[in-house]
Amino acid sequence: MTRRIAILQGHPDPCGRHFGNALADVYADGACAAGHEVRCIEVAKLDFSLLRSSEDFYQGAHSLKSLARNILAFSGIGPIRTTLIGWLGGGAGEPEGAFPALLSTAQRKRWLDKLHALGRQDAEKTPASQFRLPHRSRANRRNATVDEFSYLSILISIVLGFAVTNLLTGMAALVRARANVKMYWPVPVWMITLFLILVQSWWAMFVLRTVGRWNFVGFFVVLAQPVLLYLSTALIVPIFSEHSPNDLRVDYYRHARWFFGVMAAQMCVSLAKDVVLYGQLPQRTNLAAHVVFFVMLAIGSSTRSELFHKTGAPVALALIIVYIASLFLTLD
Repeated sequence: MTRRIAILQGHPDPCGRHFGNALADVYADGACAAGHEVRCIEVAKLDFSLLRSSEDFYQGAHSLKSLARNILAFSGIGPIRTTLIGWLGGGAGEPEGAFPALLSTAQRKRWLDKLHALGRQDAEKTPASQFRLPHRSRANRRNATVDEFSYLSILISIVLGFAVTNLLTGMAALVRARANVKMYWPVPVWMITLFLILVQSWWAMFVLRTVGRWNFVGFFVVLAQPVLLYLSTALIVPIFSEHSPNDLRVDYYRHARWFFGVMAAQMCVSLAKDVVLYGQLPQRTNLAAHVVFFVMLAIGSSTRSELFHKTGAPVALALIIVYIASLFLTLD
């Protein structure tokens, strides 16, 4: 089926010695060889007046709307393909036959061969995605980084999801078995605190999308933090019996040393994560908060003082609320 193809050559230099001109020429040659009617519109050679007002831009004789009408009038239904090549050409002062240093001779030949083949083939049968720039732009590198983090974050989200499920299930079990529970209020307070820590951890890990290069050690350190948080939930959530008395105080002190020890280790891993991924400790306010939490947790793992544990639970809850409000109110 014969098609009418319009090629819009937008290079500002009318001499026609640039790589963009070569791309357009070989595409046109391939299309003509396949029996299509081809017309090339070279913007640099057009004689048109400047646009001096918004009215000229939208309604004038040389407006974009007028240009679109001319292209559509030539091609019948409209352009059958849009190919974005991007800035590959050099300046107007290039010598005859010169090509930009961005492309090697082999890369340039592959581009020319592909454009020639594209002109010969039916437009709908050749996906534009096969034409790739021979280098990765900054935007492409950023998108690749996001894709890597999206893959790695799956396992992180699974572990954090299990930890949240463990806490919510434990809270529901506490309500169901309330008739047989001897309450010790540091337990539910720590459960609420842990829930906020889990949500904050998930929220804060969004910044990991900016990590330029991942390795196994870095990912293992990042994964260790939600793993330790899950273990903390397993240690603080009591196992309830609906048919026998449940003393939360006894259960709390049975696992207190392990619970506070795991939480302190989680704080160390949180600091190590910044060192491994970014080569430095977190900023001063964040670092100070980690130190305060670590000291509190270290004392909790080494003492059975009733006063400390009853005071420490609400203090920890207040600290995590202030910590989130100070550093993590926005997702950046």
